[in-house]
Amino acid sequence: MGILSSSQVYIDNDEARRSINEYADRLARVIEIVLHHTGKNKVILIGHSMGGLVGRAYVKNYGAEKVDKLVAIGTPNHGYFTEDLGFNDITKYFGCSELHPGQECFDISGGSDFLNSLNAGDETPGNTSYLTIAGDSTEIYGKRTDQVVRVESVKLEGAKNIVFNGRKFDSYLDSLHQEMIYPDSVPEPYDYTKQFLLGNL
Repeated sequence: MGILSSSQVYIDNDEARRSINEYADRLARVIEIVLHHTGKNKVILIGHSMGGLVGRAYVKNYGAEKVDKLVAIGTPNHGYFTEDLGFNDITKYFGCSELHPGQECFDISGGSDFLNSLNAGDETPGNTSYLTIAGDSTEIYGKRTDQVVRVESVKLEGAKNIVFNGRKFDSYLDSLHQEMIYPDSVPEPYDYTKQFLLGNL
């Protein structure tokens, strides 16, 4: 996985700076190992932020027959936009250099070739059940966001799309988007995921 950079902001390792399709290839190998050792024929994928895109890329590249359910929490399915952090035009691409280096960041940027390909055709292919969870904590330049990802960017055609109101945190590094992975801090994503997996959503 690498180590945190000296700024404690991102993973400082070339292996964490690859394309999302490469991460989907890695996920494919992990899924084959899990299925082999469990004797199951399907998995459930749960991803936060970019992790949801990795799961979707797996489904797109390898097929949905091995994924029963996919949960994408705070995932920029239709793009991440640095202006949503309050950056101006001069620092528009700062987020893909210092804060979030590597091809993965360019892949999740709004209008990227990766996202155009991923979203072409059916956004929720196969018999997989899809859930997206978006947090709504603040408005930036007229767009509702979780302080990092736009609410509208998270939603997928054909998925069960949940938007919950969450409190605004202090900064990009301490945001609703980041806190959504901690059930003790922000329980809603955990609660919705649990209900979805139980078939109650």
